[in-house]
Amino acid sequence: MNMKGVTMYLRSRGIPPSMVEQIRLAFANDAVQNGGAVQADRIYTLLALTLHEEYGFGYQRIFRGLQRFDQLNAEAGESYKWPDLMEKLRDETGIVISTNTEERIAFEYRPKE
Repeated sequence: MNMKGVTMYLRSRGIPPSMVEQIRLAFANDAVQNGGAVQADRIYTLLALTLHEEYGFGYQRIFRGLQRFDQLNAEAGESYKWPDLMEKLRDETGIVISTNTEERIAFEYRPKE
C-alpha cells in the first residue's frame, strides 16, 4: 500500500488531514533516522564477514577489528578529516580509495615512487 492508499484509509476512519500529515511526517522521520543505523549495520557486517572469509579470523579477532574500526570511525569526525585519513592510507599502504562518477567505490594501488 502506498501513501495515497494509507491516507485514504485513515481519512475513511475519520482521522483528520492534520493528523494524517503528522503520521506521515513521523514515519518519514523514523525512516531517515533508522536508515543510517541500517547502513552502519550493513557496513560492520560486511567488514566482519570479510575478515572471517578472507583471513579466517574468529570472533575474537573480528571483534577487535570491529572495535578498532569503530574507534577510527569516531575519530574521523572528531580528530581527523577524511582527506587526512585517505592520505595516511595511501602513504602507508599505497592503496587509494575513491568514489568514481557512477558513485561506486574504486580501489587502486599506487606504490611510492
